[in-house]
Amino acid sequence: MEKNNCSETVSFEDIPAEKKAVRMEIRKQRADLQNIEKNRMDHAIFTQVMELCRKRKKQNAAFAVYSYVSFGNEADTRRLIEELCKEEIIVAVPRVEGKQIRFYRIWGMHDLEPGFRGILEPKADCLPAAYKTSLLLMPGAAFTKNGQRLGYGGGFYDRFLTAEPEHEKVALAYAFQMRDALPAEAHDRLIDRIITEAGPIDCHAF
Repeated sequence: MEKNNCSETVSFEDIPAEKKAVRMEIRKQRADLQNIEKNRMDHAIFTQVMELCRKRKKQNAAFAVYSYVSFGNEADTRRLIEELCKEEIIVAVPRVEGKQIRFYRIWGMHDLEPGFRGILEPKADCLPAAYKTSLLLMPGAAFTKNGQRLGYGGGFYDRFLTAEPEHEKVALAYAFQMRDALPAEAHDRLIDRIITEAGPIDCHAF
């Protein structure tokens, strides 16, 4: 599923400053969401992701989902994690270890505790996951239709995908997080699919 990084990047005089501005804008838009609106959008995303996961499960009984644990006003994954576990689909979530993230198998939200920056992470007794071709659900600040992703600046997913590039990379986002272009750097990884409340986007089609 790996796709090469962009051969061309958006030209900005100060890429870090541009990235910071976009992150701040998205953070404000997410903070301004009303609960009813957010719940509606989260449900639409949840329905699409579950449909995709059930399809992948039929194709491969050992199918696994590597999912971020939503924090703040990110597109919700907590309900998704619980439902995947109920349906006996393998789920792993990340723990920050130094400058890396490593994924650990969980059986439900009860296997998580506050970790890096207060984000829920696997407890110490969770076992490492070793599925090299999972469906990797990724967070982010902003995205483009051709698969560019603006993360939060830590570089954790870029480093993870350098070591394990074969995962199917799927971003979950609200439609207002989509951009026509983003400031990009050589190490930024392209994603395969974006799922928003407005519908899925196949990044390979652009």
